[in-house]
Amino acid sequence: TGEYRATVTGLKSLNYFAAPLIAYFESYQMVLKGLGSFLDQKTLTEKELMKRLQSGGHKLHKRGLLDRSEALSRVTFENALSFYHQRGVVVRRQTAEGGKVATNYSLPQDHEASHIFAQRIQGFLSPLKTGL
Repeated sequence: TGEYRATVTGLKSLNYFAAPLIAYFESYQMVLKGLGSFLDQKTLTEKELMKRLQSGGHKLHKRGLLDRSEALSRVTFENALSFYHQRGVVVRRQTAEGGKVATNYSLPQDHEASHIFAQRIQGFLSPLKTGL
């Protein structure tokens, strides 16, 4: 019939599965919001962008706006940047200066993809957080 019924014990067990998902989605949500604020009208190197994301994430966690400290994973931030680049949310360019290659990020002209992903992430997070 498409319906599932969970016992109290079963619901408690689901919390163990929800926690990593919450961290994952919070991380992607934080990167998305960070892109909008840190890259507004400017370009940043990957190093500078990662530093700002980490710093901003720690501030959000201290204020209680980020539930899971696991969401502050640099690896997840890197994966989120790659994901958003592939989907047109952020522009990534590599430049060579003085024999070194630098990766720079900026925002595209159209921000529609960013809004779509923000809605999707919130749609995934809300039931996970209310179920805990």
